[in-house]
Amino acid sequence: MYTDTNFRSNICFEGKRKVSVDDRNFVLEDIPENIVEETVMKEFLYTITAEFDAMSDILADIEPHRISIENEKKLFEDDIYIQSYIIHEISTLTEKNIVSQN
Repeated sequence: MYTDTNFRSNICFEGKRKVSVDDRNFVLEDIPENIVEETVMKEFLYTITAEFDAMSDILADIEPHRISIENEKKLFEDDIYIQSYIIHEISTLTEKNIVSQN
């Protein structure tokens, strides 16, 4: 949970840093500093917890993303999935960084 979802603001992460579900594990060693980093972290978490609807809520804004999530769900149902994510560090590019690299 974040106290502020403004991209550039300081936020207060209150989510779980370790999650285990059956034979799957998620470990967060770095704390998200903005809403973009939170989204990245949640994508990994939702993969481990098999929360595909929640993943769609944050990522399925275009058809290729929806298809990818649907395919991941089908694979999960066939017992083909990632068993562990350990997030050592999260960093994302700003729009300015992306533009300057083009």
